[in-house]
Amino acid sequence: MLLAAAAHVLLRLLGLSPPARDSSILALDTVAHLGRIRDAWNQAGVGIALVTSPSYDGALGWHSETLSFGNATGDGKPWDADVRDQRRPVQSSRQSRFAIASNSKLFTALAIGLLVTNGTQLPGGGTLDWSTKVKDVLPDWQLMDTVASEHVDLTDLLLTPPGQVVKSLRDLPPSAELRQTFQYNNLHYTTLSHIVPTLTGTSFVDYVRAHILGPLDMAATTYNHTAAGATGRRVEGFSHVGRNATRCRAQWDDAPAVKDCVGEPVATGWWADGDGIEDAGPGGIITTLNDLTKWLRELLEPAVLPASLVAKVATPLVHAFESPDPELGLAAYGFGQVISSYRSRRVVSHTGGVPGQSSVILRLPDKGIALAVLVNDDSEPQVFYALAYAVLDDLLGLEPIDWSTRFMRRRVYAEPDGAPLPAHPRPAIAALLMAGTYTHSAYPSLRFEPFDAAAHGDLLAHLDGDRLNLTGPVLVSRFETAFTSRAVLTHYDGDYWNCTLVLSHGDRQLHLPMQTASALVADDGIGMFGNFWGQGAALPVRQPHEGRQCAEVWFGRE
Repeated sequence: MLLAAAAHVLLRLLGLSPPARDSSILALDTVAHLGRIRDAWNQAGVGIALVTSPSYDGALGWHSETLSFGNATGDGKPWDADVRDQRRPVQSSRQSRFAIASNSKLFTALAIGLLVTNGTQLPGGGTLDWSTKVKDVLPDWQLMDTVASEHVDLTDLLLTPPGQVVKSLRDLPPSAELRQTFQYNNLHYTTLSHIVPTLTGTSFVDYVRAHILGPLDMAATTYNHTAAGATGRRVEGFSHVGRNATRCRAQWDDAPAVKDCVGEPVATGWWADGDGIEDAGPGGIITTLNDLTKWLRELLEPAVLPASLVAKVATPLVHAFESPDPELGLAAYGFGQVISSYRSRRVVSHTGGVPGQSSVILRLPDKGIALAVLVNDDSEPQVFYALAYAVLDDLLGLEPIDWSTRFMRRRVYAEPDGAPLPAHPRPAIAALLMAGTYTHSAYPSLRFEPFDAAAHGDLLAHLDGDRLNLTGPVLVSRFETAFTSRAVLTHYDGDYWNCTLVLSHGDRQLHLPMQTASALVADDGIGMFGNFWGQGAALPVRQPHEGRQCAEVWFGRE
């Protein structure tokens, strides 16, 4: 029985009216609730694309809509404005350009799937399939683990993205044996994107444009940051400052969602310079709500892509994680997709995040529902999930769950990251003696120097002074990666230091912490611990007291 149609018939038989709705398929109360969620978390802006198929409501047929709340830019232009020139006519919210980050992985998986489906020829003979060894496609393929180098195939890359450019993978030490645990990382999807031009002679971006984006008329979608910026409709990212966990906990029971819990959003602009094409495979797509409605419809009922391929990427193949919420349960990973459940309904989804922008794209294939929630804020996943689940509760006719309050309470009372500072730390190696250059073949070099307020400005302004020793020795180095600008070492105890990776936002002089780790300092180098290498949650996190032989990454001193 069709859910929505049946529900409306039942309400009429009972002499009741359906929830009040305007042109949206969502109840007016639900739309208002979405706005309250944004306000509670003090989010800058939210965009939602929603599609339902005839299997959801046969009387309705195909239905697509978009909603937006809040601002696209730091100067207050809404999502539905032309952000290049406010004097020009207001444009639809569907035209704001947004980076969907790791939601791009599905496009990469499907591009590889099209090569497999089309029987693409291999250089050494035979045709490409899911079990093709990577070494048989890419001449530069090599890992530090020689067994893995020989045996990694396309399925391994699609399932366990372990992560830079293909040639530097050989210098990255493995954190687990091949196929022993689920680990999420970007570098394997970068590798997959190199397979396309190797086998077709066509760039990865052009291949996706020709075989997916073009046929679906997703004309506003691009991998090119510069091109997206030239439209004048690229959203700005926001980050939050001014959070205070101690005051938040003290006030929470009397005044939930106080500003001390969520901080104030500050515009950070676009998150990267250049055109960004090098990151196309793992997370390069920039798109609009309007184009996403076309994408969601294709995922619900493929017309351009083979239906068998869309089903293939959504097949659960490896256990990924378990949610603490009983309504969600276990999650498995397929090819660029997470397969899980929502209140006993099958869900296929993925999330994405870059500094200042985060998103979730999900679908319930058996119910004919698909939606994308985009937040131009470096919010935690709880925000877009609270928004998405509110939509699902409405469309599925379920008793609403206050996910926003549940997630906020969990965040308020979560244990802080890292160990508390010791009351009487052992002295550190003199900071001036530590100054110097430290190298690893797969990472940018570290050139540490003592912190100098005149040279480094407000670099420490938004670091957690309750968990980091900002009054003791502090060393700073450039550390240019996709999401970081600098590495900051603050003394913990003896040879042990905390390492905070910071992203500096251009001329705004806003320096925000992106990742925390720990370090062991020795005369001949610095060992990084505390999940510096991004191993994921499935494995125990290594700590400096285990010794240099357990370092995740060792930077040797020059």
